[in-house]
Amino acid sequence: MSFTVRKTQHRKWPVIVKKQDSDDAGEIVDVESKFIAHWAPFTEADIEAAIDAAEKKYPLAKGVAEIPLSITLARNAHIYSKIIVGWGKEVLGEDKQPIPFSPQELAAIVTGADGYQVSQGLNRARFEMLYGAAREKNSPASPAPGENSTTDGATTNLPATSSSSA
Repeated sequence: MSFTVRKTQHRKWPVIVKKQDSDDAGEIVDVESKFIAHWAPFTEADIEAAIDAAEKKYPLAKGVAEIPLSITLARNAHIYSKIIVGWGKEVLGEDKQPIPFSPQELAAIVTGADGYQVSQGLNRARFEMLYGAAREKNSPASPAPGENSTTDGATTNLPATSSSSA
């Protein structure tokens, strides 16, 4: 199989935003949303440069031991506005109409009410693009020593890694 060098100016990659909400009965529900971000070509060095610039633009006050969430989100907005150049029509306003992309709109979303969850989704997508997409689900754990799946979980003296059948 051959390797094709990418020459496009941007790459479309899904961003999955996971959060919790409550339904009409007040029950907590997990909500997963997805939108397609259009990413400019970037390297790890580009990210490091954007992080350095964000830290200079949003410095911490002297004596602050932990980074406040508002500063973290502002830094994320600065970083992602440098490498995201658009998004699909899945980004909607409260009126259910698509929100046109702009770096300012991206920054408003990343620093807004769901900014932490959006930042997590953007970070996950960035790592997937740089290092490969993670598998959807983890493989099941190995059985405990002495258990063997071929014996319906009955304890045997076979090691857990054995593929022998009784």
